[in-house]
Amino acid sequence: TYMARKGGVSTFVRNIAHGQGDHPELDEGDIRVFSAEFAQSKADRGLLVTAKYAPYAIYEREKLEPRIQFVSRERLQRFVDRMATT
Repeated sequence: TYMARKGGVSTFVRNIAHGQGDHPELDEGDIRVFSAEFAQSKADRGLLVTAKYAPYAIYEREKLEPRIQFVSRERLQRFVDRMATT
């Protein structure tokens, strides 16, 4: 877990590793913990990064809290491309 700051904006960043033998999908409990930790951090934005696949629940969570973003296996390349062009 990291706290990044740039230009007066703080971003709460959490990485959830995908270890050998782990379930390939991000656990919904990890999503809830991340959301709670983000709220407690008082950061402006939140970013969860994982090599696991994301469950459908992340779309609803992002809709409810637009300041957070989940970067999962299927979204990783698009995220990197967007960072490279911004």
